[in-house]
Amino acid sequence: MELVRSFTSASFIHQGGEACIYKVQGESSKTYSFKWYNAGVSYDASVIEKLQKLNVPGVYRILESGAVEGRPYIVYDYVDGVSSKELSPMPLGVALHSLRKIVAALQFLRGAGISHGDINPSNVFFDRSASPVLMDFGIVGPGALHYSAPERFSGAAPSEKSDLFSLGALLYFWVAGEPLLEGETFEDYTMTFAEKCEPRQLCMSETCYYLGETKPFKVRCGKSFKLSHDLFDNDAIFLTDMAGEVTLKGGVSKRFVKVTYPGMKYVGFWHKPRTEAPYVCIEPWMSVPADDGKVDDLETKRDMLRLASGAEYEQSFTITIG
Repeated sequence: MELVRSFTSASFIHQGGEACIYKVQGESSKTYSFKWYNAGVSYDASVIEKLQKLNVPGVYRILESGAVEGRPYIVYDYVDGVSSKELSPMPLGVALHSLRKIVAALQFLRGAGISHGDINPSNVFFDRSASPVLMDFGIVGPGALHYSAPERFSGAAPSEKSDLFSLGALLYFWVAGEPLLEGETFEDYTMTFAEKCEPRQLCMSETCYYLGETKPFKVRCGKSFKLSHDLFDNDAIFLTDMAGEVTLKGGVSKRFVKVTYPGMKYVGFWHKPRTEAPYVCIEPWMSVPADDGKVDDLETKRDMLRLASGAEYEQSFTITIG
């Protein structure tokens, strides 16, 4: 942790589904990138350890790895440049010249037993000299949907073969300005209620306590709303006055998840706030959180279910996957 202890300043750059990235200054005024992984997320330590021993042209240089406050981190040389995602479409000659440089770097790394596993436009930066720099090795998981080889989604480890597949998809995006393969992003998904309704959203405090008020929640044609990550920037969305069934479905595939919750007054939708987390939770509720700034008496608390001595009550919801 020698480098981490030497940091004198830090500025936030980006927050993604797996980590936050900061631009940091060391004691010698040298600039680094500090990638601090979210709780419960990590990297392939065997890949990162190998890369720390190498300095390969066209590949970001990892200087240190470890954990801070129980969360893994990586420190690497700051790349002053722009993501190739922002530069597409580009002339074919430029794209081919850049791809050859990346292939040369990958070929060297193969000799050290390293595959990338997540080659995509966001993980290739162009520095101030217009040279490509390959970033973000060591992913745990299949990688970006539009660029990963099919076998990666079946649990196969990164390989030379899977990287070649990703390189082909990358080249197509660079030249065409759009992905080669159709795939669904988070924003392609829609929540649709079974019946027309006029749901209202519970107003919550920053600490996720109920403020005692509701506001209209906009749905299209009285039934649906599109997902977007910024929906959850202030934590979960809790709705009432909605239908007793909701279906999550993509815009391209016919796969769906349907949650049916008859007799339940509330439903919550959430993912980790202010991230691009690749999931959404659907959570039916019978009641609401405690009121903000108030210690509730259970005898008077809103929506409490009260049973007489010896009485029984049963409630359930169902999840259908298709």
